[in-house]
Amino acid sequence: MPLKVDLSQFGLKPFRCYARFDNGQEEKLRASFDHRFAMKCFVDALEAASAHRPGALIGGVPIGESTDGQILFQITCLQKKENGIACDDFFTAVCRRDCVEQFCAELEEQYQRPAAIYLPASGPQLVKPRAVRLHHRRGVKLVSPNGLPVKCVDRTSRWGNPFEIGRDGTREEVVQKYREWFLTGAEPKKVGRYVVDPQSLRDRIHELRACNLACCQPGLPCHADFLLEQASQSEVA
Repeated sequence: MPLKVDLSQFGLKPFRCYARFDNGQEEKLRASFDHRFAMKCFVDALEAASAHRPGALIGGVPIGESTDGQILFQITCLQKKENGIACDDFFTAVCRRDCVEQFCAELEEQYQRPAAIYLPASGPQLVKPRAVRLHHRRGVKLVSPNGLPVKCVDRTSRWGNPFEIGRDGTREEVVQKYREWFLTGAEPKKVGRYVVDPQSLRDRIHELRACNLACCQPGLPCHADFLLEQASQSEVA
């Protein structure tokens, strides 16, 4: 089911046919949003629209719908640089389905560059939320960016990596050791206050299915990415 958001809790700035979340409230919606995932959504949106709008530098992809039936879009704006393309705006907007074309035209007028918004023709069943990796920081409340539940997989849980950076190798090496231990290991290891048998993790990987996983900062190698893959494969199975 698509993410349902009650817009009454957010401050909205009207802009003709659509409304943009104000900066403070928007953070509540996309706090800890995995930027790589957002960019993938953007690229997928442009690929879907490329036949109709080649060369687009503004892309919108639906990430859910509001409780009153408006569509929630993630908008990414790029600009050409001498050394390639860079992102210069990244925000969330809401728009009625029948106003999407006008919304696209407004974006082109405001940013002075081609825009393309991907809108499935099949109806209200929008983009299925995809589990992402979040940053778990002590004392900071985790907020789901996509409506999926959040589970911590650092050493405060049994899903933490028993291999430590420095003692057991580099960051990349301890991630690889976790992968091998999870897939083929038999020896239990201490993870925080837990003693964890890797077979029990293999048996319980379905518990992480359709969940955002929180551990170290996105962008750094982390065993959480491997767990996301395994949980996704368990869903397919």
